[in-house]
Amino acid sequence: MDSAHLFTGTTYLGTALLALGFSALVSGTAVAATTVVTPAPAATAPAPTNAGAQESFVGETQAQQACAAGTVEACHWLAQNYLGQQQYAQAAQYLSKVCYSNSEQAYQSCAALSTLLTDSHFGLNDYPQGIKVGQYLCDHGQSYGCLILSSLYYIGDHVEQNLKTAADYGKRACALKDATGCRQAALAIFSEAYMKRDVELFKESGQYHQAACDLGDQESCTELREYQTKLEQFNLYVQNGQQPAPPTADAAH
Repeated sequence: MDSAHLFTGTTYLGTALLALGFSALVSGTAVAATTVVTPAPAATAPAPTNAGAQESFVGETQAQQACAAGTVEACHWLAQNYLGQQQYAQAAQYLSKVCYSNSEQAYQSCAALSTLLTDSHFGLNDYPQGIKVGQYLCDHGQSYGCLILSSLYYIGDHVEQNLKTAADYGKRACALKDATGCRQAALAIFSEAYMKRDVELFKESGQYHQAACDLGDQESCTELREYQTKLEQFNLYVQNGQQPAPPTADAAH
């Protein structure tokens, strides 16, 4: 039986990610990329050009020229405008130019780019590149990238499912004081514990629920209130194969 249906909270992870795309978990919305990069103030827009009639928005051609010449702010401004117009392929093109720059918008742009590339809502579906960007973020201390990778490996979305790897990325986000990372680690560890019938892994999942709760995740706080009962159920499962009780109706998110 699929372990995603056997523990309060795991349904939240599996259902939310499968139904809305993993960005629903890591940023609270299935269209996270359009809000990761904040709209540019009107005062920062490039001046109009004579090519305006052929442009998608005023100043597009001039900004493209400036971006091609190495002006990161122009690339960032283009990405913002393309996101606003839901031209996601063009937005990704310019976000990639900002992502690896030394600008103050670099990590923000990487986060938007990784979402655009790996959330099917946007239709780009370039998972290898999106995973690369997520790894870059995670390696540079940005929990968003760790969360994306944790989610992808948890559900096996265009990568081979690996619960340990999912847990490891969740732990990395947790170490960055990200409550969602702690919770993802807890859920992935529990799923592995269930498959292996490993009580010690179950106890480790409780530790990460505690970390998530300490950082303000109320669902993990709820898990902890039921922890002793669930541990007893899990011990029965390990001893004689009796499955832990499925989550109640109000536990699915």
